[in-house]
Amino acid sequence: MRVTPAGRQHFEGFLTLRLGSSTAIFILALDDHTAQLRLSQSTLSMHTREIAPGTSYEVDTPNAALTIKSPGDVRIDVAPDGRTTTVTVHSGGVTAYGDGAAVPIAPASRSP
Repeated sequence: MRVTPAGRQHFEGFLTLRLGSSTAIFILALDDHTAQLRLSQSTLSMHTREIAPGTSYEVDTPNAALTIKSPGDVRIDVAPDGRTTTVTVHSGGVTAYGDGAAVPIAPASRSP
């Protein structure tokens, strides 16, 4: 799915997704226990109300895989050239995987 430069998109369900203009996002897996998305560029804001046992929420970017570890609000920005991903955790918890490392990102912090 691609959002036009002048557009925005909003999806709501087990988690709420807000897509910025020019966002390129793909659904890789979606069922009762898994939501795996690929964000190629622009902005994705997520609000997760709860994470049931055995449920997995993941966002893959060109240079990191991000797993939502606890309910909350997260913003993910991917630069237009795909070389940089910035993750801002407003609440909840995220773990970033990339370059052979797992890095937890706490609320009120940013990870370039």
